[in-house]
Amino acid sequence: MQGVLKKGAKVVKTVAILKNPLTWVIAGIFLLLLSIFGIALFISISLGGENQFDSGLSGEGAGGTAEVSAEVLRYEPLIRKYAEENGIGEYVGLIMALIQQESGGRHLDVMQSSESIGLPPGAITDPEYSIQIGVKYFADVMKQAKGDINLSLQSYNFGNGFIGYALERGGYSKEIAIDFSEMMAAKNGWSRYGDVHYVEHVLRYYEGGNGGNVV
Repeated sequence: MQGVLKKGAKVVKTVAILKNPLTWVIAGIFLLLLSIFGIALFISISLGGENQFDSGLSGEGAGGTAEVSAEVLRYEPLIRKYAEENGIGEYVGLIMALIQQESGGRHLDVMQSSESIGLPPGAITDPEYSIQIGVKYFADVMKQAKGDINLSLQSYNFGNGFIGYALERGGYSKEIAIDFSEMMAAKNGWSRYGDVHYVEHVLRYYEGGNGGNVV
């Protein structure tokens, strides 16, 4: 009998709780928050996490593969490490192609990055430090160039001063690269400045990616 009475009391309490308007308000708020969380999670997954435009990169030309020598390939773990640290992990293949053009992986200053920190060419003698500095510099020019692969590559060769010069004239083109090279050579009293064919020279070692604006 006592068991029946206890069960009856529990039923009465449950009915009382369900009749309480506050119970339904709390339940409604919980369901609303759950729905909002679910929608936010769906949007985040659909967009693939962080919007690439938030980092200043368009993602064009990303995800490709490089056809490089064994000397360059041995540095892939370091390239990936510093590319991911600088938010350009999807461009490992492109960076490897750049290294193939710069040094073929045969010199200590692997990315020929000494000049980017104001040192004479070849001054860096630690391959990892060269990659660390070179990848950071490439990430910087990519962000300034808004992910334009051609402009980023040519600016790695010319220096980031080329970015503003090109953007003021409608963006990268071979003709603009030649004009900039001639201007800088005349300004410094040199016979030539940089490699006006640098974009093609790098991309001959690079297979595709997701298309984008690579030549």
